[in-house]
Amino acid sequence: MVENRVHKGNLFILSLVILNIVFSILAGPLNKVFKLSNYTLMFIANLVFLAIPLTVYFIVNRESAKDVLRIKFLGGKDLLFVILISIFIQPLLNFLSGVVALILPNNVSALLSGSGDVSIWIRLFVIAVMPAVLEEFSVRGVVLSNYKHIGLKKSAILTGLLFAILHMSIQMFLYTFVMGILFAYLVHITGSIFSSMLSHFIVNGTQIIMADRAIKKAMEAGQSVSSSADILNGSVAMKIGFVLGLGIVAIISFIIVKILMTKLAESHGMDLKNLDNINETKCCNVEFNNDEFGSAQSIEKIYENNNDGCTEDFYSKQEMSSTKENKEKIMDVPFIITIAIYIIVNSISLYKIFS
Repeated sequence: MVENRVHKGNLFILSLVILNIVFSILAGPLNKVFKLSNYTLMFIANLVFLAIPLTVYFIVNRESAKDVLRIKFLGGKDLLFVILISIFIQPLLNFLSGVVALILPNNVSALLSGSGDVSIWIRLFVIAVMPAVLEEFSVRGVVLSNYKHIGLKKSAILTGLLFAILHMSIQMFLYTFVMGILFAYLVHITGSIFSSMLSHFIVNGTQIIMADRAIKKAMEAGQSVSSSADILNGSVAMKIGFVLGLGIVAIISFIIVKILMTKLAESHGMDLKNLDNINETKCCNVEFNNDEFGSAQSIEKIYENNNDGCTEDFYSKQEMSSTKENKEKIMDVPFIITIAIYIIVNSISLYKIFS
């Protein structure tokens, strides 16, 4: 049943959050005993609270990884659109990060700027490649596949929220939430998880490369490596001026991304404004009247016209349509516990910061 699928998605995210917290608690003792670097710990963390749960999920549920994860190669036009969208969305993400940095310390910036002794290839693998694969398989793969029946807008917002929660950092909440929504739309429009994986990699990878360049410039100027993060961790006046500047660029960024997303949707025969409208009268290039849509006659029409490759999309529309008649219970026990854990953990973090 659809409700069980939503519950399954919520339960999966809850398990990831719990594993994340458990590993965070154990990271300190592990570091003391084995003297592990931050990047080694992040590598292990990706395996423990993402790779292993993903493997267990597919073993237990016996679902097709190809269908759940939407494994489909991207065409040249999709690749170009995804790359452009991933580039132009970054000023908006930087602005959202900057807004939070006005109040809270920018731990991500500090981490990136304090890793000059670590090879850029290691940083790219741990911070860009692994999250792009494992986080996308987890959220836009497993969770979104269990959420897709509640409608695109709702599932995009909810998976965006859960994606932000998964990072367990209030400093990262705003921009990871927006990233999560964008990635859900990319996967829906292209029908491929590779679109969100590529975008995720570009966003994270760009930040690493920019931080690396800042580190090198700081070292050449004889400054401390940490000074590359001073803009967002500096004085209030400096931060406000910097964020206001980012805000202007972010508005332009948003407009460009919206245009690109509209064009991407149109290239797939979709209307970006009506992606959630499932009361269509045309499916698989077959015209239906309102009485036929979703009936046995409509399915016969599809097979008669030999429209290979569109049957799955047709059935997805029917599942979503039937779900509208059954009120979804999204805020079940696992969902509520996940939210509660996030609030408690970050409340403790905020207390430590301001106390």
